[in-house]
Amino acid sequence: MEEIAPPLPTAGEVLVRLHAAAANPFDWYMADGLLAMYKITLPATFGRDGAGVVEAIGDGVTEFQVGDAVYGQADPEDDGTFAQYVVLRADRLLRKPKAMSFAEAAALPNAIYAAWSALFSPTKGLDLQPGQTVLIHGAGGGIGSLVLQLAKWRGARVRWRWRAGHR
Repeated sequence: MEEIAPPLPTAGEVLVRLHAAAANPFDWYMADGLLAMYKITLPATFGRDGAGVVEAIGDGVTEFQVGDAVYGQADPEDDGTFAQYVVLRADRLLRKPKAMSFAEAAALPNAIYAAWSALFSPTKGLDLQPGQTVLIHGAGGGIGSLVLQLAKWRGARVRWRWRAGHR
């Protein structure tokens, strides 16, 4: 372990002082070398999901200000959130709701991006529209529970199963 100066954001990026980071299966797969399609440069800082406070903004960033509480996800090929500071692309950040802790917010990015893409992406997902019906298997897990909530928010009819015999 070594102490280094915080990185500096460039155009379109935000420097975040992290208060919480989350580990998810992606991080395990990356550490085990199972995601060879991503090119990382060693030494590397792993971790994709995190939440914290904006410390600095790069050129062109208008949606965030220093002091904003945010949560988001690092690009797989960039340094990650298992650090005190991380530079994240502004388009991979959201404002943290005041009612949510930093730890709760840090747990969301991987699951919410997967759920959102599965439901709403016209090229990779269902492109779910109001009034359509969606069946969700495994609605009790992280991604499944968010899929259920997002589908209801979109106005879809939701059928779900988390255990045999329940609906």
